[in-house]
Amino acid sequence: MNSYRNDTDSILLRSAHGSFSPTAALIDLGVIPSQESTAPESILRATSTLLHERHHWLQHIGTTAGIYNSLILHFESAVIAGMGDLTSVKEEDLPLLASKSPKYRDVLSIWEHAEAVRRLFFGCRVGDHRKLDAGGSLSTRFLTSALTDHLVESIPGPSGLPLSLPKWRDEMFRNRPQHRVVSHRQWIVGARHLMEFSARVSEMFKLAVDWTEAGRTHTDMEHHLAGVYGVAYDLFLKSCEVENDNTNTLVAAALTCDLALNSLYPPAGPALLVSPSMLFIELARDLRDFDFSRPVVINDPISVRELINELHCHLRNRTWAPFELISEQIVDSFGHLTPDAAMNRVFGAGDFREPPPNADLVWLASLWGESARRRTKNPELFALPSCVYTCDREFFHSLFDPIAPPVIKADGMMYPAAARTSDFKWLQFTLHLAVQADLLRGVMYSTVDELAAVLARYGLPLTGDELNDAHGRDLARVLFKSINFSARQGALGVSLVRKVAKILGYDSPL
Repeated sequence: MNSYRNDTDSILLRSAHGSFSPTAALIDLGVIPSQESTAPESILRATSTLLHERHHWLQHIGTTAGIYNSLILHFESAVIAGMGDLTSVKEEDLPLLASKSPKYRDVLSIWEHAEAVRRLFFGCRVGDHRKLDAGGSLSTRFLTSALTDHLVESIPGPSGLPLSLPKWRDEMFRNRPQHRVVSHRQWIVGARHLMEFSARVSEMFKLAVDWTEAGRTHTDMEHHLAGVYGVAYDLFLKSCEVENDNTNTLVAAALTCDLALNSLYPPAGPALLVSPSMLFIELARDLRDFDFSRPVVINDPISVRELINELHCHLRNRTWAPFELISEQIVDSFGHLTPDAAMNRVFGAGDFREPPPNADLVWLASLWGESARRRTKNPELFALPSCVYTCDREFFHSLFDPIAPPVIKADGMMYPAAARTSDFKWLQFTLHLAVQADLLRGVMYSTVDELAAVLARYGLPLTGDELNDAHGRDLARVLFKSINFSARQGALGVSLVRKVAKILGYDSPL
């Protein structure tokens, strides 16, 4: 991303062949040429990519850093969706970030403040930081209060009571140093780099186990840590002053990433007072006297869990709260919610209708609570999922499937991600989430034609004969309704529906 006003790849997390979008809650495995779809190498690639993206999903629903990033993104969408003038936005007003109209000024100011904090938290290019910071400081006091209010107003508490969240004292924001950033390889290091490194390590270990089982010789995997994937590891080795780089240090570094990602103030606290990257470096420095010679078996969950416990003991009291307390607070806040109940708020009657406000956030919050509950017993699932997957796939799915994303996308098509989401309503629900997220973010960056092209990608697999069957017609109907609802049934929604229908060769319903 050459500029913070260019949204290219600013929210996606990527593996070599796939990607994960936290706004759309969608794993995309990319396209595998049909002649290679059954080749052993292609199967290895697809399953490794899937594990990598599943890890990113777990990082976003199972760590406080992931929750914070998702929450800011949802807040930004809510700011645009709640804009009084959204129904009056026209084609020529896009992209809103380039608009000179004074009627958008206040909304854009709030949105850009939230995005500035998010990018410094999540990680961005050095040039973006210079543009965003502009020589000043970014206070998180306003955003912390806004995010807390957003959660309380959007999510019901247990037994019909209001949701209860911690209140942050004003003293926490006074006389504290302004946020510090770590730069490396032309990046401002943030949560993205810890997520990418640890997901890549898990992917590498799965490949190593696959190769061993196939009787193949391990190839040099150093190239897997090139670019964005090796930023966190560079900082880890430098900070803890490890001389011998080996499997043990890779595992320890990946587990330390997970500790740093899940050691921030939950769920909407002033995270930038201690950014994930700074906390990661501080934890790594505290590991200078840790015994890295301790053997660990990369496909043994018990062995990995024991190492996690040793790291917890060594680093206890080095973060704002005991590690166990963080999961307990997330369960206390969101453990009363269930994913199925949240989805039924949108499709309870078996037919898509205009969803209740923030139904997607309620659904996400239900996953936060269930993930925290599972982390207390199986932290290795979130820190190094490959150790569970390569040991016992059936056990992996017993842990993962209840909190899995509803669908995955491969070769342009959407498929159920788990048996429990095979109901067609889940596919419609995910399609609505993806369209709503892309539209409400796209109006900031894209022209109307660019945005229509993005939204049409969700309908391209439905062109031709598939539009003539009931399944295709239902999905097309959800696609067009979601576009219209997300644009608050205004002029922009009508324009986008017509443009998307034209791209798909479909008669516009509007």
